[in-house]
Amino acid sequence: MRLLLLLTILLLTNCSAKDYIISFSTPYGKMDAILYDKTPEHKALFIQEIKKGTFENTSCTKLNPQFILTIGKTPQPLSSFTKIAPTCKDEILPEYDSTLFHRKGSLGAFTLSSGKSTIGCEFYITEGRKFSKEELDLIEAKTHKKISTLYRNEYQTTGGIPYLDQENTLFGEIIKGISIIDQLQHEPSNEFGKPNRNLPIKISIKKITKKRITKEYSYIY
Repeated sequence: MRLLLLLTILLLTNCSAKDYIISFSTPYGKMDAILYDKTPEHKALFIQEIKKGTFENTSCTKLNPQFILTIGKTPQPLSSFTKIAPTCKDEILPEYDSTLFHRKGSLGAFTLSSGKSTIGCEFYITEGRKFSKEELDLIEAKTHKKISTLYRNEYQTTGGIPYLDQENTLFGEIIKGISIIDQLQHEPSNEFGKPNRNLPIKISIKKITKKRITKEYSYIY
């Protein structure tokens, strides 16, 4: 009887548990994302920055087809942007989890030379490309990092950036509207990747039950 009661309480807790959906409204439509619990400090700070308006009037600042697209604010115009990193008001250390990888649609924060993360003011969305078995074997040999069968399948069928794994912090992933990444990356840009026109990104947040998230987005916790 006691076991049944505990199971019932656990079931009810899971059904009522809530999580955040982050929406990115772009010139091509909306992308919805979930944030990872495995990098909790990045999740908490990103939510905090959204709520306090850090990412208001933000835009896609740099395009890099088959690699990443950068969103946030840079310290100077990208016409002269090379490797200058943004200075974030709120800084934290990177968080790494070996079960997270740079699949297409993953959200990442750069690691600066100072050892701090850019999550407080700038982040990127992974596009990447598909990799062959031979290419993945070569990356393993060069990085001395084993790529699991699960990740290999993802990199071969959907795409991503395997050589960035464990280099930057991954804190979420796009779970709806992933094709918009490709549309943004096809925008004309200059030699530094700065888009020829403004690409505004409006970021919003809502909290709903995990049960609803699983039902609407087919996302499994």
